Amino acid sequence: MSRIKIACVVFALGAFASLAYLSNSPGLPLRAAPKADRDRPEVREIELSAIYSTSYQKNLERVYRHLPEDSPERKALESIDDRMRESRSPPLVALVRGEDIKEAVLATARFIGMKEPPARPVGPDEKSASKKHWLFAHIAHTGSSPPQWLIYPPTVFGAKVRFTYTRFDGWFTPEGDESTDVSADDHAYFYWVPLGVFEDSDQIRAEMVEFCKSVKASYPAGKR
Repeated sequence: MSRIKIACVVFALGAFASLAYLSNSPGLPLRAAPKADRDRPEVREIELSAIYSTSYQKNLERVYRHLPEDSPERKALESIDDRMRESRSPPLVALVRGEDIKEAVLATARFIGMKEPPARPVGPDEKSASKKHWLFAHIAHTGSSPPQWLIYPPTVFGAKVRFTYTRFDGWFTPEGDESTDVSADDHAYFYWVPLGVFEDSDQIRAEMVEFCKSVKASYPAGKR
């Protein structure tokens, strides 16, 4: 037998002996690989381009484009705007049902017109059996240009939904008399976020979260 073959046999035997020692050694227990938690839902983000809104924020879909003039859906949107403006409503979030944005707007108008909050997400009418759910969010009425409120892609974790937004201040803290010119109109900031199909709407939970700016450091450093 050649020297190369002998060396290979000796190496192989040594490797098997090492594995046997490790497996039998009380000081070096072998641990099983952790199992993946298959029951834990994944966090998913909803792209801004999928969200219908009255805001002029970039990448959002303009809801007016999908509601023809003088249509029931356009009139429903106008009624929502009137009610929210008159009441000067604080930020509001709700769940509604509908096959598309038109039905979601009609369902929102029904929700806004109810005297008591419904126990479950309402649809565009009493006959609706749609299981497609939408998150409706209202932030405020204020200037439209530049957009005074900016939203982040909403996140969905199982049946939990988070809608996150922040106030636009020109990106940087104003210095001295510096300020950002804002249009004087009283514009509505409405959003409809498609959540998809939920078989059990009783399990859905939603919240609105405002990110408030807090400058921790800046460059160049301020004078001392």
